[in-house]
Amino acid sequence: MRNRHALPFSCLLVLSVLVTPFCASAQSTASWEVPDQCAAFDKLYHKMEAIDQEEDATLVVLYIGGSHVQAGWMGHGLRRELAAWAPNAQQSRGMMLPYRIAETNTPTHFRTEFTGAWQSHICTRNTAPLTQPSPIATGITVLPETDSNQDTHWIQHVGYFPDSSRVKSSELTLWTNATKNQWKWTGNSKLKAATPLPNMGGWHIELAQPADTFSIEFIPELGSNIWYAGMDASAPVSGPSYTVHEWGHNGLRASHISEIEGWEELLKTLRPDLIFIGMGLNDAMDGSHLNMEQFQSNYAKLTHALRRSKAAIVLMTNTPVLQHKPAVTSASTAIKKFLRDHASAHDMGFWDMGMAVHLARIEASEGLDQWYKPDGIHFTEFGYTRISEVLFGAWKNGYSTWSKSIQP
Repeated sequence: MRNRHALPFSCLLVLSVLVTPFCASAQSTASWEVPDQCAAFDKLYHKMEAIDQEEDATLVVLYIGGSHVQAGWMGHGLRRELAAWAPNAQQSRGMMLPYRIAETNTPTHFRTEFTGAWQSHICTRNTAPLTQPSPIATGITVLPETDSNQDTHWIQHVGYFPDSSRVKSSELTLWTNATKNQWKWTGNSKLKAATPLPNMGGWHIELAQPADTFSIEFIPELGSNIWYAGMDASAPVSGPSYTVHEWGHNGLRASHISEIEGWEELLKTLRPDLIFIGMGLNDAMDGSHLNMEQFQSNYAKLTHALRRSKAAIVLMTNTPVLQHKPAVTSASTAIKKFLRDHASAHDMGFWDMGMAVHLARIEASEGLDQWYKPDGIHFTEFGYTRISEVLFGAWKNGYSTWSKSIQP
């Protein structure tokens, strides 16, 4: 049995990841860096150890970013890697946000159906002003239009795991300001109880049996201002378990995320152990027009809010872009330097994701067309899958290094 009372883990170590390439003979290394005296990472690894030993523990991951995250393949890949690492652990889908209703891309393995006319408010594309902002930082809100000819405003979410089995949950967190007479549960299990959340932030729903179809019907009155910002299907379970939450918005920039309020309430619900932040590529596309001082200020506002959760936080650099654009490369380099310095100054981890992906890509036998989409910015399913493998490899190797360090 490992010594759980060993001296605190010294995070002066540089945690390296072995990138297992598709060509068997080549090997490369990339690394992520963790500041000294990182209690949050020590806590994270203790949680992983408990799951490794099949104890009653829940590991929660929150991945924040732009279109890479909203596409869903990165989170999907992490779920698959976690399932292989801890095959006896239960898993939850996590947040399910109203992307399709807001007319933007829906992540993979997640389906939404709805009726009625809706307006939307997205952090990157504000198409409808909010008279009452959501106190939950999902970055996306939809509002039923009460002056339309359609009386029914119905939403149904169905989420899937990497093996394509449906997510089931007997408890949900519903984010909406609708009062009890303005919504009703229509999922495929009977409603047992609905308890209001503080500050009109939504409802905690308990079901008689686990449901795999999460349906809500809203009943707005003419002129009412009902909003819906998504739901969380991470029900408490006994034994080892894990959840991967995807917080992604196409075109996300630091200026968008700095304007979002409600992080405290969201983090209280999610209670993450590990937060990945992969944001900055959209800002870098401004090239020489990037205002680094403003970027740094906006980015720091986000990390300040997230650090209150006491989670381990990893700041990740931009993924490589195929087109040769010196101004974009220069902007990404400046962002990389800021992220490394910012992480070191505030007890957060740093990972040069761009270098790790570059090394994995150049050592693979597959051509660029199998990694990248034609725009040279976004990746194919294959590319995203490989990136998630590289990311999890870094994470798992960090845990392995820590585990060896506390051996008696």
